[in-house]
Amino acid sequence: MQNFDHVEDPIIRSVLQCDLSEDAVCYAISETLDAALADQHNEDVPFCVSEQRLALAQDAADLWNDEGNAFKCLECLRLCWSV
Repeated sequence: MQNFDHVEDPIIRSVLQCDLSEDAVCYAISETLDAALADQHNEDVPFCVSEQRLALAQDAADLWNDEGNAFKCLECLRLCWSV
C-alpha cells in the first residue's frame, strides 16, 4: 500500500489509508476538490497535472455521491493525491 505522508491533512491521509467513514470521506472529497481547483490557478503546477487532479477529484465525488461506490472513490482519491 502506498504511503501518503506527503498529505498534511490527517483526515484526508486517514481516508487514503482506508478510513471509509462517511464524514471522513465527504471531508476528503471536499478538500480534494478545493485543492484541485486551487491547482488550476497555481503557476507552479503544470496544466496537465492540475487537469488530471481535478478530473480525478470530480470522479471521486461522482462515484461517492451518485454511485455510492466507496472503493472506486478511494481509488480516485489515491490517484489524485499521488499525482
